[in-house]
Amino acid sequence: MVYRLQNPGHPGGYVLRNVIEPRDLTVMDAASLLDVPRHDLFDFINEKAPLTAELAFRIETVFGIEMETLMEMQSQFDIAEARKQFHALRIELAAKARDPMAGSAHPAAELPQPTIIRRGFARA
Repeated sequence: MVYRLQNPGHPGGYVLRNVIEPRDLTVMDAASLLDVPRHDLFDFINEKAPLTAELAFRIETVFGIEMETLMEMQSQFDIAEARKQFHALRIELAAKARDPMAGSAHPAAELPQPTIIRRGFARA
């Protein structure tokens, strides 16, 4: 059985809400601690740039959030964005796989549907 988050969050938002804001850091302060350019960190926490392995390593080293956790968040986010972007292609390919005029139905058209996990936010 495959489990999939329907709407995973960008790791930049997570770092902003759970690392930078609770410590009352400015972007400049956090960038200085991480030894990265301020604009690079700004783009990441504002969800305009993806997490890199290097930035994940720096966040783990300075703030203690495991880079595997952050990279998994980025991976889930990227997969969800790709599924949204290629939704029309999915429909087209599934229709071709089921079309009897195109030959016999392909077994891929009968794959089980993944279980969707909806994410909610708790507001304090």
